[in-house]
Amino acid sequence: MLIPLFQTLDAVILIAVFFAVVFSAIFSAAQSGTVINRAALTSSLFGLFLLFGVISFVLSILFAYVLYRLVKRRNTHFARQSMLYEDIERAAREVSVKKGVDVSVQLNNLYRLRREAQLDETPRDPVLWSVILVFCGRACELFQLFQLDWGRSVIIRSRLHSIFRNVLRVLLSNERHV
Repeated sequence: MLIPLFQTLDAVILIAVFFAVVFSAIFSAAQSGTVINRAALTSSLFGLFLLFGVISFVLSILFAYVLYRLVKRRNTHFARQSMLYEDIERAAREVSVKKGVDVSVQLNNLYRLRREAQLDETPRDPVLWSVILVFCGRACELFQLFQLDWGRSVIIRSRLHSIFRNVLRVLLSNERHV
């Protein structure tokens, strides 16, 4: 995840090298007592900006790849988490039937919350988001992409976990009914 940092450092280095080239031309002209060679200064600045453009392009491609992997990982995480909660809910239903304990209200709440989480956590296209984030700016969109999802996810997951704990407490506290 150092690539966004490299992109920021790229801009800082460009500004530093720009001032170094300009001040170098000014001080060398002042030392020799001649006029600043505008052609040399222009060509060196053009080369500097061309080099910056190439480096920025390469870093943007690397950043797009990192974002692609991050969005793909997000999608698989939410899919795996949804399958885990489905399996836990199914196991709780089976145990409640075997023990003869009625936890249908809590299990219905679990089902509703799980469905709500699935609606909020829709898969995102990794290629599309990589292209959007690289060409339209990085910081705000990246924050929006992940922070809103994770914020909602944390709230929903904490509610799911509290209901799971209540169901397990009820199931584990009762003796088996025959």
